[in-house]
Amino acid sequence: MSGITSKAEELRTGGQIALAIALLALRPSATPEDRVCVISIPTPVVVTRTIVAPPAPPAVVSKAIATCPAPVHESPRAAPENFPSGMTHVVAAETDARWIAAWNRDYVWVSHDGGATWERELDRDGVVGAVTFDCFGHAIVLRDATQVGIHDGDVERWHRVPGLHGGSEDPNTLIGGGPDVVVLGITTQQNWTARIAISSDLGATWAHRDLMHWYESHNASGRQDRDGTIHLAMAFADCMSDPMDWYTIDRTGKIHVDDNTTSAVGMVYVHGDVTYAGGQFRHMHREWQAIAGLNEQVWAVKFLGVVPRAITDSVVYRLEDGVATPLRPWPVGVQPLAVDLSGRIWGLDGERLVAVDGHAAPVPAELLTALPAGD
Repeated sequence: MSGITSKAEELRTGGQIALAIALLALRPSATPEDRVCVISIPTPVVVTRTIVAPPAPPAVVSKAIATCPAPVHESPRAAPENFPSGMTHVVAAETDARWIAAWNRDYVWVSHDGGATWERELDRDGVVGAVTFDCFGHAIVLRDATQVGIHDGDVERWHRVPGLHGGSEDPNTLIGGGPDVVVLGITTQQNWTARIAISSDLGATWAHRDLMHWYESHNASGRQDRDGTIHLAMAFADCMSDPMDWYTIDRTGKIHVDDNTTSAVGMVYVHGDVTYAGGQFRHMHREWQAIAGLNEQVWAVKFLGVVPRAITDSVVYRLEDGVATPLRPWPVGVQPLAVDLSGRIWGLDGERLVAVDGHAAPVPAELLTALPAGD
């Protein structure tokens, strides 16, 4: 009997447990206050991106002076048989006697060996208005007033210069010699305000400096130094006179201006701290004076050159601090175009490009008597 009783107790205990489980399952649900439910709901994540504009570049950003190579004053011998034909202009690099460019309205030919060999570069639609070199030997061309091309190794880069008017009659030109691409033009204003556009990255970005009003005479002369300083003399139209402004723009963009705007008598040519025009010269903040050794009434004299020269119909003069000294005869009928850093003189004999030795040579007395010294 005891075994049967034990078995009955087991069944009764198991039934009680099963009943308890069933009752628990039938228990009413907990109220919302009693229940904690954790549900993962995807929510939009707001990402705040702060865009920090890069600081504006300085007005003039120039490469360091150490990056410009040292000037080269000597050049290989030119090969006249290789000179390009049909040229109307020549420019010599300010810093290297080996770099020469010749051009006409359509084509530009460049030599990096003093005229021994030439390559046609920077072809494109548009009239060629100016050609120059920076201090690294890049040939730079200005087409149709605002289209700048730079020959950089095997790559030719073209950019439209922003901020310039770009008319076909605009007096736009290039200023070479330094580390930058420098374009002189005018703004879009109605008063022909002169504007300098400067790029230190081969035309990718530009900075600007505005200068004088009423610049419409195509009468300017300038260069950029190895440290980025720009020197520029330019005449502006003022009724029957041509007052000249003279600027120095340092590599930070600050403009220093000559406060003497006395009229220039002829096309201006600036070299160092002296500007020449007609038969006169002057230093910054000084009055015009007659060039000693030149007749101030001789309007045919032409001032040009990386090294300063005055050339008449028959005589080449060395210029130094307002004094002209006879250097050598000049061949009659040859149009002088440029003087390179070695002193060699480039010109046109008819339609033929020529390079004339720039060393001293005896000047016949009869050539000098036609040009009495100024006061």
